[in-house]
Amino acid sequence: MPIFLALYQVIRKIPAYIPQVKAVYMQVVTAIAGQAGAIDAINKIGKGLKSSYVTSLASDATKNQIIDTLNYFNADAWHKLAKAIPSAADVINTSSTHIIGMNDFFAGINVSQTPGFHPSIYWLIPILAALFQYLSAKTMKQPELDGNNPAAGMTKSMTVMMPLMSLYFCLVTPAGLGIYWVTSALFQCLQQVIINKYMDNADIDALVAKNKEKAAKKKAKGQKTFMERLMDTSAKADAAKEEIENPSARKTIKQIASINTKKIAGPEGTGAEDYANLDSVDISKLGEIGKKAYLVSQYEKEHGHTRGGKK
Repeated sequence: MPIFLALYQVIRKIPAYIPQVKAVYMQVVTAIAGQAGAIDAINKIGKGLKSSYVTSLASDATKNQIIDTLNYFNADAWHKLAKAIPSAADVINTSSTHIIGMNDFFAGINVSQTPGFHPSIYWLIPILAALFQYLSAKTMKQPELDGNNPAAGMTKSMTVMMPLMSLYFCLVTPAGLGIYWVTSALFQCLQQVIINKYMDNADIDALVAKNKEKAAKKKAKGQKTFMERLMDTSAKADAAKEEIENPSARKTIKQIASINTKKIAGPEGTGAEDYANLDSVDISKLGEIGKKAYLVSQYEKEHGHTRGGKK
């Protein structure tokens, strides 16, 4: 949702943000620039679209503002514009053919058009999006909760709110996004139906036994199960947090170097666990903590320090 809100204007005004698309519209804008009555013609045609997103342009409108309005033009509007400005008709017809072909989906639906709040065939998109979103939520099996449980009320409200949100967003954004929303919700709904059917016919005890058998085989081979690996990772994270929060538990430079350099051999083959051999360690092979240990050791050497105090 945050990403959607951040990209809302980009989705609504694609030509203003996509250079390749803007270039096609710019051909029209360049052709009609300075033409007498061009802005008035665009405003008149725009009003006929009955779109709440088409606003009247000022006489000194910028090229980007003109493109924002032309973005909502359908085939009929482009035809009217070419007729209103005969001197630029060839450019308008050529560019509009490209634009319409680029945005056509099927059944005359233009993916750049916004359904809006005026009744049209485009209303099918938000309606279907809301319907499939609702069906998807209803087909998803939910745990049985007591009516007094706050989670039950939240689940019920989300079942209604999500479809309503889909309905609204598909009304105020281009049809292309709505079509994606419909397809996604439909796929999710069908997927959930298939999963439900499979789980209804599945033998849960057999599935549990099968998973136990797999886990036993992995253990026999010395491999850890997913949960064991997850627990190990969690334990390491807790240990690292403890080292940060508890100074007394922190390792010495020598211990850190020994762990993180992974015993990279020094010049005499004694290994990096020997603090003195940190000078010859290949720092590119160290981990982050190992690198820090190395830098500290170099600092101590250059400034005549030892861990027991000054030399």
